Order: sequence, then C-alpha cells, then structure tokens
Amino acid sequence: MRKILIILIAVVLVITACGPNKRFKIQGKLINSTDGMIYLKEMTTVDYIPVDSSKIDNNGNFKLTGKNHKPAFYMLYLSKNNFITLIVTPGERVIITGDAKDLNHAYDVKGSKDSELAKELNDKVNEALKKMESLVKVYNDSLSYGNSKNILAVRSMILKIHDSIENQHRAYSTKFIQAHSNSLASIMALYQELSPRRSLFTISEHYQLFRMVDSIMMKTCPEADAVQSLHNRMNDINEQQNKDAEIQRRLSIGAFAPEIALQGADGNILKLSSTRGKYVLLDFWASWCGPCNQETPNLVHIYWKYKNQGFDIYQVSLDKNKDSWLKSITQNGLSWSNVCDFKMWNSPIVSLYNIEEIPGNFLLDPKGKIIAKNLIGNDLVVKMKEIFKY
Repeated sequence: MRKILIILIAVVLVITACGPNKRFKIQGKLINSTDGMIYLKEMTTVDYIPVDSSKIDNNGNFKLTGKNHKPAFYMLYLSKNNFITLIVTPGERVIITGDAKDLNHAYDVKGSKDSELAKELNDKVNEALKKMESLVKVYNDSLSYGNSKNILAVRSMILKIHDSIENQHRAYSTKFIQAHSNSLASIMALYQELSPRRSLFTISEHYQLFRMVDSIMMKTCPEADAVQSLHNRMNDINEQQNKDAEIQRRLSIGAFAPEIALQGADGNILKLSSTRGKYVLLDFWASWCGPCNQETPNLVHIYWKYKNQGFDIYQVSLDKNKDSWLKSITQNGLSWSNVCDFKMWNSPIVSLYNIEEIPGNFLLDPKGKIIAKNLIGNDLVVKMKEIFKY
C-alpha cells in the first residue's frame, strides 16, 4: 500500500493557452543521493516519453531541462517506485529538494504553482495510505495473537474505519477540486485510487464534479491530449444518458411498441401491428438459447390456454441459421407468428428494443401499448390470470 496509486494516469494536461515551445528547467538537491542518476519523463496519453536525465553530483545537486508549449505532467524519478509527479508550465524554473531514499514522502517543490498543488494532494494521499497501513497491522496482529474468535468483529471494525478514512479523503479532495478547478492538479484528484482498481471518484456517482472540471479545462486549452480525452469521455457519458432516456421513452410502460416487419417462417412479411386487437406477448428467443428452450413449454401452455380469449404471441428469433430456426419451430410446436432476419445480435430490432439478453419479452395490450416487461415462468402465468381472470 506504500505505492502512490493516484498520479499514474498517463495523460498530457493543459490549463493555460497553448503557445510556442519554451524551455523549462528543473534543478534541485537531494540528501542520501549516493551519487546516482535522476530521470525525467513526460506522461502522454499513450506512453512515458524520456525528456532528460542527469547525474547527481557528490553534493546531491542535479539539473534537468526540457521544452513544452503547454503545461504537462512529468515524472521525476530515481527508480520505479521512487518518484514524484510534477506539473510543469512552459518557461518555469522548478526547484526540488528532498531525500533520495524516499523521494515521494520527503520532498519540497518551489517555482511551480501546479507542482506545489500536486505535492499538497500527494501529501494527503500519503497520510490516508499511512492510516490504512496501520489498519492492516491491526488486523495482522489480531491473527498473530490468536484472536481468531473475534476476527469477524475486528474485521468489521477495520472496514468501518477504512471507509471513514476514504470518505474523509474524498471530502478533502472534493474541496480541493472545487478550489483548484483551473489546475491540472484537479484532474489528478479526480483519478485518485487509495487501493488498487478502486477509484475515489466515479463519473456515475460524481458526474457534476467531472463535468465541472471538463468544462473549465476545455475553456483553457482544449487541444491538450487529456483535456480532449476527458471531454470525449464526458461526451460518451452524455450520449449514453440521452440514449437511455430515449430508450426509456420508447419502451416505457404505456408506450406503443415500435413496429416490427420481418420475414415469417412461411417466407411472408409479418408485422407486429397485424396482431392489434389482442393481448400479445412480443417474445425474443433463439433456437440455440438454452433458457429460451426451457421457457418454451410454458409459452405453449399459455398460448393454447388463452388463444381463443384474445391472446397471441409474436416471436422474434435471434437465429442465424434458417434450418435450425425452422426445425425448432416444428419440433416445439410453435403455432404462433415467428419472424427472423438471421442477423442475431446485429439485428436492428435488437437495438430498437434494447435487447441485452434472451429470453426477453414485452406484453402488449390490444392497442399495442406496453403493459409489462420480461415476464418469465410463473410471472407470466400470474399476469395472464390477472388479465383473463382464470
């Protein structure tokens, strides 16, 4: 848990207007340097690009230079697990002091406001991680001292404390983002992880926070790689939200079922609207679908029980092989309308009805309005009894 899991987002980010390349300088002094090398890499959307390297002299001094035309993330490191992240603006003179034995936990930075904010955030992350490490020690000590009988209680207590630490850090980070929404450090904060593959913020739960940062960053330097990356991600989310809203409108209870007109088993085109005047089960299935075949006897029973009472089935198959489809219809005695375009999941009808799994169905009233969805097994039996009173 000692690794910082927050700043390893491989992106190039910008907060001011972009211009011509300018040289920046990074220099500093490290104690306990052991006369080694220090490296600087730029973090892009696809890779870590070497920028410069320097031998640390006997007094711990080093100098690095580079060029950029927009603020960007850089990794300054001594080894794989001994690094810090800087946010360098064109023309800056950045001064670093620190301890080479543990650079991430013992360094200071001057001459770069965004790098100073990155350090502030980094220090808070280290503080939270240190608290979480102490919880692991408590848990391990409980096991070592033979408190296995109380281990569930200890574990429950530790999880509560862990969640409290995480919530406190999330609250701090939210205020940090709001206060520095025009800084690259705010995007670092958005992508934090205090534990592997567990994001502190997610778009689904913190949409407005992501939206705010996206909006501000797009106004400052929209051509930056990661600004575009975040913006595209937000656009995808917005597009999905609009799609979900449209699906909800189109397929909500009370909406008229969209028309379907596909080839039937006899080769003729059969329209869903041709079933108007009856209660209709619009069912999606396939001959290769095991759960569908398990549901078939139930459909056959219900069809013959209510067929003469104003009930019908219009079945859409996601088959690809016509022979398999026709064979299944014959073997199972499917006497109702059955249609197929042999495109499986690529069928436009699948998208039209937002079918994600089969079997799936919609129950329509005599006017063609949706009155229920995905009635399988006994749920369908109960609904039929409710409609036809027996």
